[in-house]
Amino acid sequence: MRKASVPSARRTGRTVVRSLAAPRLRIWLIAGAMAVGTALHYGDALPVLSAAADDSPISLAYRQSLERILFLLPVMYATTFFGVRGGLGTLALAGAILLPRCLMGTALDHAIPEIGGVLVVGALLTVVIVE
Repeated sequence: MRKASVPSARRTGRTVVRSLAAPRLRIWLIAGAMAVGTALHYGDALPVLSAAADDSPISLAYRQSLERILFLLPVMYATTFFGVRGGLGTLALAGAILLPRCLMGTALDHAIPEIGGVLVVGALLTVVIVE
């Protein structure tokens, strides 16, 4: 009895999970992570989440810093499965999601450098993951 093998898994040494093998599912996972990140990032502006954001013991600036960093997770996932194009495309989308909130806020002195830092770190992670 021969085992069915996946050639790409053998070449790269990666473990293949059969339930996540479909690229469409991976794209939906990335889109879902980006949607959750967007909801968290704009949570105090959304009526559903504004009460929870007001009651949070963490200040808005610290919460938004953490949310910006969390946008790196879908970038790393996209890079792992879709390569440089997927990682940089997801990073560009993350930057497009983060930038309007930064420009609408009052704390431009730390928001713009943080977004720049997240984009640079995301690009570096993309390069490291692909190598």
